[in-house]
Amino acid sequence: MPAHLGMAQAREVDMAMIERIARGGLLEDDSRAAKLQRLTRRLVETGGALPDVELAQARDDGFDNAQLVAIVAEIAHCHFTNSFNRLARTEPDAHFPAWP
Repeated sequence: MPAHLGMAQAREVDMAMIERIARGGLLEDDSRAAKLQRLTRRLVETGGALPDVELAQARDDGFDNAQLVAIVAEIAHCHFTNSFNRLARTEPDAHFPAWP
């Protein structure tokens, strides 16, 4: 098991939720995780150019400026590592689901 999944399990994170997210599923409740997922998807879809109403909603949902910066930084980190690994033709770890 990859280290980050082991750490999540050790912190008693809902592993069914993690699997659902990893397979591209949506969290449809009003939990912080669902709000984070929706916000992250919108940031990716808009390239960070959220309309004012959505940025206000993110703040109403409890995401402060430092957290917004951290979320954007993680999106950039994932984009970089994904792009680099595609260029390097790195084989995905076996635990990742096959993507279409």
